[in-house]
Amino acid sequence: MKLNLFASQAAIVALLLAGTSCNDDWGQADPPAGNQVYPTLQKAGEINFDDETALDPDKYVVVESTGGTAPEIVTDAIAKSPVLQLNQGTVSFANPLANLKCQKAASFTFWMHQPMEKDEEGNPIGDQDIQSPIITFVNEASSPAPEAASRIEAEPYSVYGSLSFTANGKIDYNTTAGTFVANDPAEALTGYIPGGEWHYVAVTINDKGYAIAVDGEKKAEVTVEDFDTMQMVEFMNNASTVQIGSLESTQQLLVDDVNIYRNALTDKENKRPKKGNIGKEPGSDNGDDFEYPIATKSEIGLPDCTTAWWSEFSDYYSFPGNTALHLAFTNHTSGGGNWNNWNLCVSTNAERGADGYSEYFVIRSDAYGWGSTYGDGKWNNSGYPTNDSEWADFRTNMEGAYVTIDLVRAGDKITVTAKATAENGTVYIEEFTAPAGDEDDVLNAFLIVDGSYLEMDKANTYYYTAVPLMKKEIGLPDCTTGFWAEFTDYFEITPNKNLEIRFINHTSGGGNWNNWNLCVSTNAERGADGYSEYFVIRSDAYGWGASYGDGKWANEGYPTNDSEWADFRTNMEGANVVMNIARNGESTTVTAAQNCPNGTVYKEVFTAPTGDEDDTINAFLLVDGSYLEMQSAQFTVAAFK
Repeated sequence: MKLNLFASQAAIVALLLAGTSCNDDWGQADPPAGNQVYPTLQKAGEINFDDETALDPDKYVVVESTGGTAPEIVTDAIAKSPVLQLNQGTVSFANPLANLKCQKAASFTFWMHQPMEKDEEGNPIGDQDIQSPIITFVNEASSPAPEAASRIEAEPYSVYGSLSFTANGKIDYNTTAGTFVANDPAEALTGYIPGGEWHYVAVTINDKGYAIAVDGEKKAEVTVEDFDTMQMVEFMNNASTVQIGSLESTQQLLVDDVNIYRNALTDKENKRPKKGNIGKEPGSDNGDDFEYPIATKSEIGLPDCTTAWWSEFSDYYSFPGNTALHLAFTNHTSGGGNWNNWNLCVSTNAERGADGYSEYFVIRSDAYGWGSTYGDGKWNNSGYPTNDSEWADFRTNMEGAYVTIDLVRAGDKITVTAKATAENGTVYIEEFTAPAGDEDDVLNAFLIVDGSYLEMDKANTYYYTAVPLMKKEIGLPDCTTGFWAEFTDYFEITPNKNLEIRFINHTSGGGNWNNWNLCVSTNAERGADGYSEYFVIRSDAYGWGASYGDGKWANEGYPTNDSEWADFRTNMEGANVVMNIARNGESTTVTAAQNCPNGTVYKEVFTAPTGDEDDTINAFLLVDGSYLEMQSAQFTVAAFK
């Protein structure tokens, strides 16, 4: 993961250009020529640090100074995500703009945090590093130029130097073609980006001057009279390298979500997006102050499927931009038409017919729909009929079909994936992606019947949020890692959330215990003040801990004799494990379904006290002569009581 290189910037660029394809990794070149002169705002490249492969040495060069530490990815408790941590170090990558043609502007956005000690009132103590560059565009004379669609002649770009940006809002352009400096801290302290907390920064440089916004607030919009700032735009467009951080920095720096654009930012990009607990008091609500609505209607329409169109609806399922929705129900149909099944509407967060209400789209079980953004959507279906005979089968198969619908948001778009499994085993999957408001908007989703009747699966209807996995492999693949030596990330579970973890279990096969282990503890680091273990449980339905003696087991399919335990030790190799950790007042219930490659299923359920119902608890997995491949993790909130 860490790559320590003590090399010149020229060597860095040479490595980057040899091992990185800007076109493949950073976006796409211009579309074929058409009537347009320039496209609308286009993101040329982005880098985040959501997994441990984010600093792939084939694409990024990681450098530290003699007195610094190597840049690394850490999980930040406030941002609630993995971020890049720098301390007298840099991360460099090939400039994504070099494969594009900028308009009369180039721009970039990023999150940053310079940690500082604070006094009792929460004010930073000490001097903030406002001089060291945070983002720098670099082009050196000794570096080969990348292939670039932006240059008509395929010749090396002949302007050498750098353009950097600091926490004072300093723009320092120092090249062989000219120099320009704005907001030099030696002349004026702007206070644009204070230390001690996270900030979202948006910078545009155009042919008239520059603009800086911090946390959605405009800090500067300057017209430059005595310098041609288009020169800086052209330099950003043609520089070979982008660098995060500085070898001369005097302060630790955290950076995340760096985005680079080929033109000027709009109000949407200048606006601060939501991110973790940023802007909230730590521990106040663990970053989730949205009150999810609780559904009450478990049946929609009449059981004889005579309910007419737009006369019966499910509850509204409202959810914000950082969550998704999972619906589950049994579909019943009159069988009269392909459309006499479930229907789904995604709308604004308003009552039907009230002010502010509009429908982004309505889609049906037969892969058809309409609405204000439906025309901008795309279908991706499988298993659907292709002729009249198959559609006749569809109308029959949808009676009693079990349906799951996932609505997953990404920026200003939403993807709906519906899977209908008929009683005869036939599966119909439809996927529809379309715009649906701003990424910060709350959306409504609701089901509608039309000559149909729906029975909601209350236990499997919920809201959920994906959890980034920093560590995807726990233990050594040869299963030689000892007990209490390797752990997953901590999963902090607040009172209003449950946790689902999926992973593949590998075992040495030596003992029943040489598989996964789970610890549920107080919300503290292992071994630190306030840390204690409520319980530790194993795959073989055994455990210990402070509240273990007050717990209860309820297991299915487990061995009852030595021969069956021998099979267990074999069967657990490669088992797919789905583990749910559910809060219920002062107790927590762990349900682990272990699906073995030969079809055997071992299910264990353990319930025990875990402190006050308002406490946040920690959960983490560990190995013991075993090895775990983490697949996914998500927090869930039940939509039904």
